[in-house]
Amino acid sequence: MGDKFAGVPTFTQHTTVTERAAAAAEFVRDYDWTIPMHLDTLENDVVTQLGAWPLRLFIVQDGVLKFMAQPTHEYTYAVSDLRQALEALLSA
Repeated sequence: MGDKFAGVPTFTQHTTVTERAAAAAEFVRDYDWTIPMHLDTLENDVVTQLGAWPLRLFIVQDGVLKFMAQPTHEYTYAVSDLRQALEALLSA
């Protein structure tokens, strides 16, 4: 059946903000990421406060939470919801 995660980079749990920032920088470099990325604290304050586990997509504008994607009953996300929210914010 094959390993569906073959070729996906893996990291050990970060123990410093520097390690976390280095992993984020590697992601930005490897995937040509151009959207601003913000890092959580090592205590995962954002994850705790916003319930962002295992994955959550947010739009934050001028320090204000504008959109938080909600998982479907299949534990996935509708990218179209994110796209609509971005388009609405960009056209306002």
